[in-house]
Amino acid sequence: MTISNSLDRSNSICEIWCDPPTTATSVEHFDFDVEMVQGLSIFRIRELPIHVFVSNVFVDRVESFGLSGFSFNKVWPIPEGVNWRLQVRHQSEEHKQIKRHTLVLILPVHDTTEENHRIKEFEDTIDKKLQTNYIGKEYYGTYEGHEYLNNEYRMYFTCPDVDKLLYHILNELKKLKWPSKIKVCRRYGRMYEVSAFENISFI
Repeated sequence: MTISNSLDRSNSICEIWCDPPTTATSVEHFDFDVEMVQGLSIFRIRELPIHVFVSNVFVDRVESFGLSGFSFNKVWPIPEGVNWRLQVRHQSEEHKQIKRHTLVLILPVHDTTEENHRIKEFEDTIDKKLQTNYIGKEYYGTYEGHEYLNNEYRMYFTCPDVDKLLYHILNELKKLKWPSKIKVCRRYGRMYEVSAFENISFI
């Protein structure tokens, strides 16, 4: 339902304007105001009200969950003269790269109220740290969820590069100051890839 005025008309190429000139029959080249599209994930523009525009964040989330039924065409940024209708995003290989590696954090727990509260706060902090809420921000990974098993709280992440992800959240891990050593499992493969090489360390 979001209607954005983010299309930069002066640098876009619009075919034929309707009367009054608020909408266009087509846009051959898109140029958006960077500040105005920040924070938008799915929206429409007044110039092409029947089209739906989404950000990289939206596309990455669709691909990370393996959702089907979507077909994305990149409209911006692309060079002037390039036909955006031919810029179909092929999801299969990029989807694999998004979930190429796996990170597992294993916290020894005793299921106390204080522990549960600290873990919840930590999860909220990590979620914010991993947010990609504007175009161009680097994607480090996604927190997929957790499981409680044998007095261990296991947190699962998927990511393109497990070393970069661990480095990105390392300060938050250290700030947690967990009373027992946190086991860090870096899997250089997908979550259920049996042959994936693993590196185990402790924080």
